[in-house]
Amino acid sequence: MDELPSGKELSIAEGSSLTLFFFGSSEEYTFEGPAKILIDELEPKLLSGSEANTRNLDMAKLAAKLRI
Repeated sequence: MDELPSGKELSIAEGSSLTLFFFGSSEEYTFEGPAKILIDELEPKLLSGSEANTRNLDMAKLAAKLRI
């Protein structure tokens, strides 16, 4: 796991996938290659390839269900 800077361009090879999580919005984005994306402060921008599968992982709702 790593933090990516805004403005970073990523290439995803054919047959590969990449999942990104944006903490501010609780959005998860999964890209399938081949694709090129640009990291933006609010969400990734697709430069080429297929649209990402997205889902919202509302952390507050998940935390409320957590039992330890």
